[in-house]
Amino acid sequence: MIIFRRLSTVAVVLSTLTLLLSVACTREVVKEVPVDRIVEVEVIKEVPVEKEVIKEIPVEKIIETTITEFVEKTVEVEVAVPVPAKGYVHQALEPFPKSGGVLNTAWGHLVPHWDIHQGPAGQPFLGSLVNMYDGLIRRNPNDGMLGIVPQLANSWEFSEDGTTYTFHLEQNVKFHDGSDFTSEDVVATFNRIINPPDNIAITISEAFRPVDSVTAVDDHTVEFQLKSPTSWQFGVFALPGATVYDKGTLEAHNGEFKGVSLDQLPGTGPFKFKDYVQGEYLMMENFGGYWNDQLPYLDGIKHLHVRKGTDRAIAVITGQADMTWNGSVDGYREALKNPDIVSAAQMPVHGAGFAYFNTSKAPFNDPRVMKAFNLAINRHDMIAVMQGSGSLSRWLPLSASGVTPEATLLTLPYYKVENSDDIEAAKALMAEAGYPGGEGFPTISYAAEGGNLDEAIIDQLKSNLGVDIEYKTLERSLVAGELEGDFDIVRFLVYVSHLRNPAPYLRVMHGKGGSQNYGGYDNPEFDAALDEMDAELDPLKLGAIVQKAQQLLDDNPPGVMPSGFGFHRLIWRNDVKGMPFGIRKQAIWDRLDTVWLDR
Repeated sequence: MIIFRRLSTVAVVLSTLTLLLSVACTREVVKEVPVDRIVEVEVIKEVPVEKEVIKEIPVEKIIETTITEFVEKTVEVEVAVPVPAKGYVHQALEPFPKSGGVLNTAWGHLVPHWDIHQGPAGQPFLGSLVNMYDGLIRRNPNDGMLGIVPQLANSWEFSEDGTTYTFHLEQNVKFHDGSDFTSEDVVATFNRIINPPDNIAITISEAFRPVDSVTAVDDHTVEFQLKSPTSWQFGVFALPGATVYDKGTLEAHNGEFKGVSLDQLPGTGPFKFKDYVQGEYLMMENFGGYWNDQLPYLDGIKHLHVRKGTDRAIAVITGQADMTWNGSVDGYREALKNPDIVSAAQMPVHGAGFAYFNTSKAPFNDPRVMKAFNLAINRHDMIAVMQGSGSLSRWLPLSASGVTPEATLLTLPYYKVENSDDIEAAKALMAEAGYPGGEGFPTISYAAEGGNLDEAIIDQLKSNLGVDIEYKTLERSLVAGELEGDFDIVRFLVYVSHLRNPAPYLRVMHGKGGSQNYGGYDNPEFDAALDEMDAELDPLKLGAIVQKAQQLLDDNPPGVMPSGFGFHRLIWRNDVKGMPFGIRKQAIWDRLDTVWLDR
């Protein structure tokens, strides 16, 4: 296997089931890298790397053949990463980007707080706040978000047994308030993520569950000690939400940022807070003192509050906004009709909307009721209502390792096109639980942001089970607050992992104590399957474990009901440059630091 030190993570992350051992990634030009300790489990066919110089940008074409228990496919990926003479520096691919101007974006901006770690993986937190903060590493937008490139960590290495990650940090980095960035900030941040203070739920905590300790070796070196090696942990550090806070800020607020204004939460990112008008916009301006002196190109970003997907698309097409991460299906189709004005791309999303049930109280503390509610819904009708936003799926995103193929899925309960047998089984379960035809079942509330999907779910539950449901609509960013109270059903966005290995995602959602296990699911057999996934490096064996875990969820549904994993539709004006949005392999709302305006 040929691995270039500067581009090693690009090759490695193309296979998310790779255990990285004794390999370093630096910004120095190194001709050879020892690879004797790399264990590669998915790439079974490789071609020599061909290089051609195009405006000083090397291009690698890598053929990756991925095999799971059910899927075999070949994917050709073109990776273009600028490599200046002095080492890797993240910047736009275009040779002469223009500086100046304000980028106007369109998505929702009503938030209950400004803590990116506690926030849901949704619009205001990742789409916007991520521009104020940096992580140790990041997904590379210049190769379609497949590879990983340096950020606050400019190099890293791994112990031979795969249990120690050592990150070497950028020096001369400042927070927006002028304080110095050091390894102590990394330690304080990740200790908070790994072991949150009482009554604080960090959405990515379970993704860092294998980490045993974080230590500052010196001011610019941090060591993460893992309890045991996993095939996926390194990629978790590239999650958009794994951002670093200032240690002093964390201590000043005892690790709790709810109620703290955004101007009091400095980051090291390319943009800093300027102004916020609730219900109208969030304004960020060029930091000026950003450690990567190539970025940003923009003077600022104005995140406009636009709640509905169709309105977002129209705003971009008409020039009121420059881009949106997620327009509606009809807005996307309209964008495709105007190629002279805008561009658009549809890509799979690793998150979904789940209906959460409060299983800590009656009637949903009865497993028979939970199974009945899941059986009573026709998933195909839900997909039709979503008009292209969703796709038939089980408990996992469609790109996950071990995902059940559609041909098999269509034969299983919950997923059949014609589900009259499922509905009859649901009625029988309700009668067994003491609610024949819905008789005696209490009136329950259903809270969500509102739309055709929620109305269709409520209608099917009422029609098929005879239950009475009160519908409560809220602004999307406020829906999460319902989960903190005495709720019945809340449909809400779920955790987004961007990893093909499903173990972190399933643990967050359904593992005992998971940060988004709002239904309180507790299944020891399922948790044991998660432990098996963590340690399994063989993709075929992993696929079998994943299938077993999904069957356990089917047999004894947790306190959630998935409404389908689907797609996001990115729409941007043609003069928005610096981000090759069209080559993205998945929907990740990340930093806009390399964007520039060709005006």
